[in-house]
Amino acid sequence: MIKRILVGMSILVLSSPVEAKEIIIDLKTQRLTAKNDNGKVFLRSDVSTGTNSHPTPVGKWSIYAKVKDNKSTLYPVHKDGSRGGAKMPYTLRVVGAVAIHQGYIPRFMGKAYPDSHGCIRVPRGVAKKLYYWTSVGTKVRINGSAPDSWNGDYQKAEVRHLRFNVSDYDYMEEL
Repeated sequence: MIKRILVGMSILVLSSPVEAKEIIIDLKTQRLTAKNDNGKVFLRSDVSTGTNSHPTPVGKWSIYAKVKDNKSTLYPVHKDGSRGGAKMPYTLRVVGAVAIHQGYIPRFMGKAYPDSHGCIRVPRGVAKKLYYWTSVGTKVRINGSAPDSWNGDYQKAEVRHLRFNVSDYDYMEEL
């Protein structure tokens, strides 16, 4: 948190100690690891990140906004050309329009794969836990690159017809 205090004609800027909590996203394995400020793992989860045509940006970021009941203004694109309306509960904004939020985690042969427009989708329980565990300023590190075998369109038509009750297949490992 940054506080600005007016002292005479000067502005004094004070900042609180830097939070050491961190969320690490591995694009290659499609896994998220959240670490407490003591470095111990808080939770791990499968994720679904951006496809090659809509990549998730690699880098070191910080959560800059949190929105509990968020909706996309970009997706889906409707037949009449209008946009938006996709629910994105427990949104943690990371960089630009890219966020970590609750969403569907597609799987092929038991493995989560990239299927978003750049955001990091996490299962329902994970999204809620991360939302309440994080604060604005929590560090987010996105590493690697999406697996080459998932080229953005890899067998999606075949996999999409196999949608099950998502909660039955959400994967979260609490430590």
